Amino acid sequence: MKTKIAAHSRRQRRMLIHTAIVFAVGSIFALIFAFLQPFSSINWRFTDQLFVPTEVSPNVVVVSIDDESLAKYGRWAEWPRSLHAQAIENLSQAKARVIGMDILFCDTSAEDAVLAQAIEEAGNVVLPVVGSQPLPLEDSTQVYESFLLPNPALRQGAALGHANLAPDGDGVVRRLPLVTKDASGST
Repeated sequence: MKTKIAAHSRRQRRMLIHTAIVFAVGSIFALIFAFLQPFSSINWRFTDQLFVPTEVSPNVVVVSIDDESLAKYGRWAEWPRSLHAQAIENLSQAKARVIGMDILFCDTSAEDAVLAQAIEEAGNVVLPVVGSQPLPLEDSTQVYESFLLPNPALRQGAALGHANLAPDGDGVVRRLPLVTKDASGST
């Protein structure tokens, strides 16, 4: 009877040890996959295959600051706000549905009133908001420590849109948060 109990407990100990080893090995593999993500590049390639390139709409026009403009007007940071106002007026007269400015006008200028009036009259200008120091995601909402905003005179007549991009490890942007907040909870 004693040998039967001893054999039974030996079997239980062995089973417990084997279970602990399997659990430890499984935990190690789970941690490796969670932190190192060894198959992320394969996953990104498969994800990219789901998106078929399409023709760019002829209705979308990108007005960019090119080398010719830089040669004519100098460094773009030193351009007068009246030049940006003229661009907005020209786009508005050309019946642009939305005018998205990719310039963050944080500082103030003597010509802010001219630019603010052009933004107000167009009624369809979107100015960027840039979050600084990203914090962990909250329910798919990106939270930033603070935001860089356009100066108050300009943002009164404009819509605001966040301009932060978070590329994947291979440098491709595959997702954007729809909502961003600052640390105090303001969107």
